[in-house]
Amino acid sequence: MRRVLLALASLACCAFASVAQGRVSWIETVHDFGTFSESVGKVTGVMRFVNTGDSALVITRVRPTCGCTAGDFSRNPVKPGDTATVTLTYTAIGRPGEFCKDVYVYTTGQPRRSVVSIKGKVIGSVATVSEQYPVAVGPLRLDRSSIPLGDITRGKTRMAYLSGYNTSTDSVRVTFSGVTPGIIPQALPQVVAPGSTMTVTVFYDSGNAPLWGLNAYSFGITATPVGGGKGGAAEASVMAMVKEDFSRLTPKQRACAPVDLLEADRLDFGTVSRHDGPVQRKLTITNTGREPLVVRRAYSLWPGVMVAVKGSKIKSGRSTEIIVTVSPDKIDPADKALNATISVITNDPLNPVQTVRAVGLLPQ
Repeated sequence: MRRVLLALASLACCAFASVAQGRVSWIETVHDFGTFSESVGKVTGVMRFVNTGDSALVITRVRPTCGCTAGDFSRNPVKPGDTATVTLTYTAIGRPGEFCKDVYVYTTGQPRRSVVSIKGKVIGSVATVSEQYPVAVGPLRLDRSSIPLGDITRGKTRMAYLSGYNTSTDSVRVTFSGVTPGIIPQALPQVVAPGSTMTVTVFYDSGNAPLWGLNAYSFGITATPVGGGKGGAAEASVMAMVKEDFSRLTPKQRACAPVDLLEADRLDFGTVSRHDGPVQRKLTITNTGREPLVVRRAYSLWPGVMVAVKGSKIKSGRSTEIIVTVSPDKIDPADKALNATISVITNDPLNPVQTVRAVGLLPQ
């Protein structure tokens, strides 16, 4: 009988313990700081909850989800019916635009973890806006105007982003012009509220790329105030290095593949007079493989340097010439030396891109 009584007493204690606990009931779970200037520096808000349980609880910690937010809290036990406070501070310096941050609050009551949020809109200072968004599109500022996509296999797609900030007191509508097929820009949101940030999402389809290697595109971005004020426009550029996909070649295909052999990786033009006409040098390319070698593209981005190929398809064991022409009158007068990079792109799976340097002196 004694054992039965002890067991019943134990069950009663467990049942009482499971019922007697603190409970967190928030008075507010979101604190809105509204719109304020970055010059304020820091803003602080207080959020409260009531212990609606039947046992005391304590706050064990407050964990913000970013370094821009700090939290403090009541450290004394919160008795049933009492109110506890959590103080949250947001640092606005260097962070123009809208924000919404979650903060985790841990307690010994139920729930063990609560999620509260702070939000607001920071009107950026002139210095911060100019530093973080240096590209002006009328009242809209962008963080950059060039979008490098890096290497991408032909047929693949990629997305990139530009960030923007509306510096005006009026909403602005963002539109695009002169968009090339394969480039799809989108403004999110399309109408940007005063003091708010936005994103330009650029979708790129390399299947539409007209060239192997570097492809450069541009399109216009226009920001028009909804209220009819003065807008602005700017040009954005997209750059991608389009490469061939050799990953599906079988071992047999690789064994029979073309092999690109360049006779040199440097062309010396010597001293090039700016008063003379164009100067040419030739470079031999040989196919030492079994299948035909196809020169996809041979080019240089250096002004005044032109590259041409005598026949782009080279049979096994045959050669052709790459002709490099330097026009001194088209080279920047400030350049004292020629140091141009020439890219030769072929269907050689082992060396699809080879680089040749064109060098020389350019006396004034």
